[in-house]
Amino acid sequence: LCTGASLAELKLPAGKVLHVSHFDIENAFYTFQLPPSMRRFFGCPSVWASDLGITALDGVALAAGSRLYPRLRVLPMGFSHALWVCQEVHRRILIKAGMPDTHMVCDREAPPSLDPWAYTVYVDNAIFFGTDMHEVAELSSGGFPPAAILQMGRRA
Repeated sequence: LCTGASLAELKLPAGKVLHVSHFDIENAFYTFQLPPSMRRFFGCPSVWASDLGITALDGVALAAGSRLYPRLRVLPMGFSHALWVCQEVHRRILIKAGMPDTHMVCDREAPPSLDPWAYTVYVDNAIFFGTDMHEVAELSSGGFPPAAILQMGRRA
């Protein structure tokens, strides 16, 4: 994870201009399905089937006055480990797609060069910094494989 401390360690070469861009995984938490074995831990308050207009479930008729007990199938944002899961999956996707981890800004790591560019991952955002305006813009616009692979990246 990148914090203000690791950003403060970055050094812009003399006479260079810093350019920044990023992409965000839209609805990130809802793209991660929970394994079926974990779904029982993420129940929602019960609801009347009739309030939802549901008269049958999985082809079985429901009795009048039936209550439903919905469970989440996706990563709940309020789950204590949700941010870590999202962050780590996003980081691994970028690395697997070819983003060099030597260019990643992380706490307790030597800062990478901003010439031509560096990046960091913060939960569902990939942030690119660098001295090459065109490369920095290209990294977040879908020109680099992660945005295309995810098919969820959107320019911000």
